[in-house]
Amino acid sequence: MEPHGLLVEAPVWYVLARDVEKSAARMFRMDRIQRPRRVPGRHFTPDMEGLKAQALAQRGKGPEQ
Repeated sequence: MEPHGLLVEAPVWYVLARDVEKSAARMFRMDRIQRPRRVPGRHFTPDMEGLKAQALAQRGKGPEQ
């Protein structure tokens, strides 16, 4: 998972991320994440606009909508 942002909807917090295994934009509930770990040699730069565009494309909507 590449974390790109955080969404807080009390009392739940979500990580807005790109799932690299599924090549998909996803939200993960922080309280359900178990044993997080860093992957050596894997680097990325957070990109909320790119993640938003990917999420809209997955839903069949263009970025202009």
